[in-house]
Amino acid sequence: MAWVRVLGVLASVVVLTLVLRQLPALVVLVVVIGGSWWLVRRVRTEQIRDRRSGAELLGLRRETSDPFGIAGYPLQLFGRSEDATVDDVAWGPWRGLEVRAFGASMRAPTVPGTSLTSAPTTSMAAVLANIAEDAPPIVVEPQVFATMFERPPALAAVTTGDRAFDAVWSVYCDDAGFARALLDDAMRRWLLDLGDTWGVELSARMAMVYAPASERPDVVSVLEILAGFLRRVPEDLLVTRPPAV
Repeated sequence: MAWVRVLGVLASVVVLTLVLRQLPALVVLVVVIGGSWWLVRRVRTEQIRDRRSGAELLGLRRETSDPFGIAGYPLQLFGRSEDATVDDVAWGPWRGLEVRAFGASMRAPTVPGTSLTSAPTTSMAAVLANIAEDAPPIVVEPQVFATMFERPPALAAVTTGDRAFDAVWSVYCDDAGFARALLDDAMRRWLLDLGDTWGVELSARMAMVYAPASERPDVVSVLEILAGFLRRVPEDLLVTRPPAV
């Protein structure tokens, strides 16, 4: 019963207090530090278990490393900073898609004169899925993301003609016609509603969404954002198209 557990905790605290009072100060300090370390490790372990439970409930398999070599995929995200690494991969089928959710870390912009050993890192939570048709490489993300990476995507900057959208979002694509067709009214409204947390990328036959890991998005949240993005891709946009003029 709950009240029995409460009495047990109180009794333990009283006993521990009496024992500590009989010990030398140095021993008490060691006990306190050791107990604090154990508690912090326990809390972190529980947090990791909680984050992973979403993937496990979805039936996804997990890997602590990057068995697929995701960091080497032809995605702009991995070419914008040095030393990109991927870990904590969850993968498998989800709603008819083959998905790979992962964490990515890379070097963040540094102040001139800062050594590489002390350079800060940017951590992202991302998920990608295979799609049926090829797509021209395109990156669409909030403008605040520019401060997270050492360089912009290696693509041409594009404006949509929507002042409200262009004021807060950056679009990079070498095919401006494709970019504007993808970012129709419905897609732009949806992206604006997301705020400044999520970026999206298409490349070849891959679609990806990503967010700063500091926002702590769980696997389910990232998958839902990916699904929302794919639902809003205009019909027939990803079919075989003639080269851009």
